[in-house]
Amino acid sequence: MITMKMTIAKAISRMDKMPGKLDAALRPWLVKGARNLVSSSGKYKGLVQATPPFRFDVAGDKSSDAKKRGELAIWRDLFGSGGKRSTGGTRAGLFTPLADGIIAGALESGIYEKSANVRLFVKKNGTVYGTDRAHFKGDAGLAELKGWHKSNFKNGRMSEAGGATRDIGRWKFIDKWVISKSQAEALFAEEKKKVGMLAAAFVQAGDEKFGKLSGVPPWVERHAVFWGRITEIVDNKGRCAFHFKLAAPYAKIDLQRRFDSVLVYRKKAMQREFPHVIRAAAKAEQLQNQG
Repeated sequence: MITMKMTIAKAISRMDKMPGKLDAALRPWLVKGARNLVSSSGKYKGLVQATPPFRFDVAGDKSSDAKKRGELAIWRDLFGSGGKRSTGGTRAGLFTPLADGIIAGALESGIYEKSANVRLFVKKNGTVYGTDRAHFKGDAGLAELKGWHKSNFKNGRMSEAGGATRDIGRWKFIDKWVISKSQAEALFAEEKKKVGMLAAAFVQAGDEKFGKLSGVPPWVERHAVFWGRITEIVDNKGRCAFHFKLAAPYAKIDLQRRFDSVLVYRKKAMQREFPHVIRAAAKAEQLQNQG
């Protein structure tokens, strides 16, 4: 459970020295700050704009770029990448897609049902590429493929089950689930719909508490997740505060670092606004008393 608190007790305590009616000025100001904390289209990022696939450490990160980044991350998790990672290795991925004809040939031959090994294709140099029967999933349905993807997502990170090949004599064994390109395309089309789900954690709670938020991209807004909770707490003097809690199933450590950064942004903005809020409220009350 990640708990986020914005403490402005010192600033609020100054209200005790002013007429009680000024307390009413606090809630609209806090609501505005809480709304912008969840999502902001302004200079200071909200939680939505700091959550993966957004980059919280880059100013002006475009919504379209973030969406593409998220889809690419899912593609790499599923099928790997030849690019170098920061660790110096390559992303293996969970599946090896092969041409539909190769998979169809293996299925039609029936060999995969009778033998422990499945012969997939032979290169010109005589090298035989194959896999064992447990890894051959040319007849697997979408639900089974999605289940394998989900089962390899642990502690906020995707497992890199299997390497490229395992060599035994002239055979090169593919130690990942082997599927057809058609299966791969269908799987990716489904899994990429999840992009924006984590960023949507507080959107549902924010919309319910404050009304429709601004700055939320459609690909984030499409998700109805209930991982975020926003609680309004009112003290015995009628003053309120908002507590944010997140119970996301993954990426907790990274989110705390990102959210701490957002709090710094939001506090600075609210601290600049606070004197103006007090002056405006005091002026309004003075006019009311004169009237």
